[in-house]
Amino acid sequence: MVLKAEDRRQLQLSELLNDDSFVVGPPRLLMSNKEIWDGKPWIVDFLTPICQENYYRFPDDIHIQESSAMLEKIALLLGSHFIFAHDMQFELRKNMYPDIVDEFSKKDFSVIPPVPANFSFSPKNNLYLIWGGGGWDWLDPKTFVEAVSIADTKYKGVIFSDRYNGAFFRNAAMKGLSSEKVEINRFTAKKEYLDYVNNALAWVSLHSKESIEAPIAYRTRLLDAMICSKPVIVTQGEHLGDFIVENGGGWFVDHEDPEHLASIIEKLKLSEVNKRGLISNSLLKKMKHQGLKGNIVTGKPSVSKARELYLRLKKSRLILNSFSWRFKSKILGQR
Repeated sequence: MVLKAEDRRQLQLSELLNDDSFVVGPPRLLMSNKEIWDGKPWIVDFLTPICQENYYRFPDDIHIQESSAMLEKIALLLGSHFIFAHDMQFELRKNMYPDIVDEFSKKDFSVIPPVPANFSFSPKNNLYLIWGGGGWDWLDPKTFVEAVSIADTKYKGVIFSDRYNGAFFRNAAMKGLSSEKVEINRFTAKKEYLDYVNNALAWVSLHSKESIEAPIAYRTRLLDAMICSKPVIVTQGEHLGDFIVENGGGWFVDHEDPEHLASIIEKLKLSEVNKRGLISNSLLKKMKHQGLKGNIVTGKPSVSKARELYLRLKKSRLILNSFSWRFKSKILGQR
């Protein structure tokens, strides 16, 4: 099935996760792991930008936005070492949290992009344009569906939604929108997913021009395009998509412009698709990786300020308890 970013990370960081001298995990771990508060060095993995995602999930809920930001700030204060998928994940946080930048900006960090999924594929036919993301509000599946619908092409679109049942259909921009030329699959078994992959032409990933999530994100599903030697069609502004296209592995499309995307789809020639797909695959060797253990230097956590913020976070959670906590707990990263 579609391998979620968190699952890819678990496999990739298995060596660290089995090392008892560290605690390793995302910011939400501070809510449940006592060892972090007892002083055990915590290596914080900032792969998923939960704070920015929640801006789109709950745009009118100030309590959720404050809580998710506080959670991230506490992690920056308590963390002894950070893992980022790309440099801008660190640089943007320095701009986001000027009140604590002196406490965390001098700590060491590793740049460790996620690795591709390990699966076997056998290219067959070029039938599908695969959507490189779920149906979340910080993405733009609406433009993808509209473009495939109006394009004069035999290709079909396919979207694999996220793990929560119905997440795609909660996307406000998607309400009432459907197309006979686009398949929307909530859950897809591994064998079925490989059938789509084996019959894929290209991957598509879109976001709005004003997105605050894209610059800090890392589209792990585009890794499947790279490992399968397929090109990508993306909007500018997200790290992995930009890297692939700027190095010849795909095409940029204008933001929120279904007509432009449709024209690109209509003009796709198999020879050019294959050429750019091979480039996409070759870029895997150029991706910046640092060692998982050899370069780890742990810094001193800022415990007192972290505890102060944690008390505020708990008060905010009390406010959130007036809602269904099973639903609201997703603000802490339970994607």
